Amino acid sequence: MNTERTKNTEFAMAIMAVMVVLVMAWVVVIAPVPEANADEWCTRQITDNAANDAYPSLYNGGIAWRGDEDGDHEIYYWNGTTTTQITHNTVIDADPSLYNGEIAWHGVENGDNEIYYWNGATTTQITDNTAGDYYSSLYNGEIA
Repeated sequence: MNTERTKNTEFAMAIMAVMVVLVMAWVVVIAPVPEANADEWCTRQITDNAANDAYPSLYNGGIAWRGDEDGDHEIYYWNGTTTTQITHNTVIDADPSLYNGEIAWHGVENGDNEIYYWNGATTTQITDNTAGDYYSSLYNGEIA
């Protein structure tokens, strides 16, 4: 009986994982409709491509996410009107953290994870070591 219950639990978890991936395939943001009543909200599609756009980070009407349109994970930013590709390299860039138009993320090259930061104009590598530096969090110019 426990073996059957374990198999059912594993199957349910696998189905949930597939559903999460499918939901994350499109990056969307919920925003007020400019012409409508301020109490009305809508879902706005930000991306329209065959890429796996995922891991959105929202702040003050902007959104940063990881996309893999060219087969390599890159960081993108939408400021409310325009989309900008922040990275374009051979590093696997992932898990952006957006705050006030600035983005922190981790990049993986040759199995080594490092933290990067974009201040709205230029990108700086924050860490350079053999430790696994993952999942940065950005707030008011500070990275944790």
